[in-house]
Amino acid sequence: MFKIYQNYLQHSNEKLTITAHGTMSQVVTGGDLHVSAKLDGIPVLSKQLDLCTVMKQANLTCPIPSGPAKIAMTVDIPTIPVHGTVSVEATATTKDNKEITCATGHIKL
Repeated sequence: MFKIYQNYLQHSNEKLTITAHGTMSQVVTGGDLHVSAKLDGIPVLSKQLDLCTVMKQANLTCPIPSGPAKIAMTVDIPTIPVHGTVSVEATATTKDNKEITCATGHIKL
């Protein structure tokens, strides 16, 4: 279980800082991060990323040991020529497709 904290954006084209604290119940040797985003309910992004590659951006390397963990990373938010609420869902899974954790967030632009 992870608790997600984020800074608040004033506009698009800013950096979003995401911090998560939690406890890994198992060693993670690899997997995927599934990310989707909707702008006012309209799908605008759907990606599947390699979990270990993403974790390198947060200064973690696989295998990630079980126990307490802190993940902090900054993501560039591209310029979006519209205003609204972006809803983001991210799910991390192991190599054998078992869910590690999931997170949702909303960003007003």
